[in-house]
Amino acid sequence: MPGAPSEPSRPARPGTATFTIEGRAAPALFVIGWLASVGGLALIAIAVLAGGGLWATVLLVIALVLLSVGLVAAAGSQGMERRARERLPYRGPSPFLVFAAAIPVSILAVIVLSIPLLALSVPVDGPVGALLSVSAQAVVYVGLVRLLVVDTGALDWRAMGVVVPDRRAIMQFGGGALWAVPVASVLCTSAAMLGHEGSHRSFSASPTRNAILTYGVDVGEHYRRAATLAHRILKGAKPGSLPVETPKRLELVVNPKAALALGIALPKSLLKQANRVVG
Repeated sequence: MPGAPSEPSRPARPGTATFTIEGRAAPALFVIGWLASVGGLALIAIAVLAGGGLWATVLLVIALVLLSVGLVAAAGSQGMERRARERLPYRGPSPFLVFAAAIPVSILAVIVLSIPLLALSVPVDGPVGALLSVSAQAVVYVGLVRLLVVDTGALDWRAMGVVVPDRRAIMQFGGGALWAVPVASVLCTSAAMLGHEGSHRSFSASPTRNAILTYGVDVGEHYRRAATLAHRILKGAKPGSLPVETPKRLELVVNPKAALALGIALPKSLLKQANRVVG
């Protein structure tokens, strides 16, 4: 109506990059997010420049904790700010900020899981450690998405394309798994047997770090002859008609580095006679 007092316009809310608590929907989360993130990054830089050691490791863990708290708080503050504006189509934190928060949290989760593995003498970089590491990363990311996006009402799982599988899909998945288990078992057993056999056969022509020299058949020649015979069979030759072949080439492999570590000086004449010098 003419002459009616107009409603005062709402003051513009500051963005995430503006360091101020005035007009913030969650000023405490904003301050914690900023300070903890900056402090965590600073401590990470100090730990890296320290060059290793016990105290550098402890400082790095503390830095990861601070950075995790800071990024999670910053994501929560950003989501509350966007909900307070009431005009944005998406009212949750930035996906990039959620992903950034998942990185230090995942590293901390892997560190915590590594402690019992080391106590049980299980290699952290082995299959069990890798499985636990990937599982921890997945659980951390899903947990942060639920905490910062789903539980705040910004999006639900269905809107993100995550649906509960029906009974038919579960039955098909179970049937496929039942067929895959025996096949995987056979493959793993065959790979283990071939690896065990290959380790014995390849020693003669491939000295390990502690072997000074070896003298035996050339394993590479075995593989080349096997490929030749397989090619002849594929072209129509009968396996029973192929002649039995024996190794015709012996190889002398010398490792001077291993000898030097044991205080043994190899003569130059031996090095000249060697077919291969490794190490």
